[in-house]
Amino acid sequence: WAHPGVSADVWIGDVRAGWVGQLHPDAGDAWEIDVPVYAFEVAVAPLLASADRVPAHRPLPRGQGSTRDVALVLRDDVTFARLAEAIGGHVEPLLAGWSLFDVYVGQHVDAGHYSVALRATYRSGDGALTDARVEAAHEGLVAHLIGTLGATRRGA
Repeated sequence: WAHPGVSADVWIGDVRAGWVGQLHPDAGDAWEIDVPVYAFEVAVAPLLASADRVPAHRPLPRGQGSTRDVALVLRDDVTFARLAEAIGGHVEPLLAGWSLFDVYVGQHVDAGHYSVALRATYRSGDGALTDARVEAAHEGLVAHLIGTLGATRRGA
């Protein structure tokens, strides 16, 4: 009776706790319903069993963050997954997040390589974020990527 393309099971961990979705149009026709109908069913027991799970959170930062960009040249065999793993494996309390905002292949990048541009965001839990702390943290991240991935700074 559920529309196969517009329905889903609800899971809590590895326990099927219910479903959600649209009533199949054929079922709606049989019941003389001419508008889309959505429904759900959720078992209470799995919800209660998972109620002790408290979502992790971090307090909002007290001070403003700071960003730094870097362009690195990587070998073609270095995947995005390896890059993300390398950044995730770098322990730096000030590093709040990062994003990839450019990938370049072409002039001034050797064959078998590509260039990525990354933006790292730094924040301090104590609010005392100075340029010197950010620069030290950023250079530590860049040094880690150079050492871990064999990267080079673009233009260096």
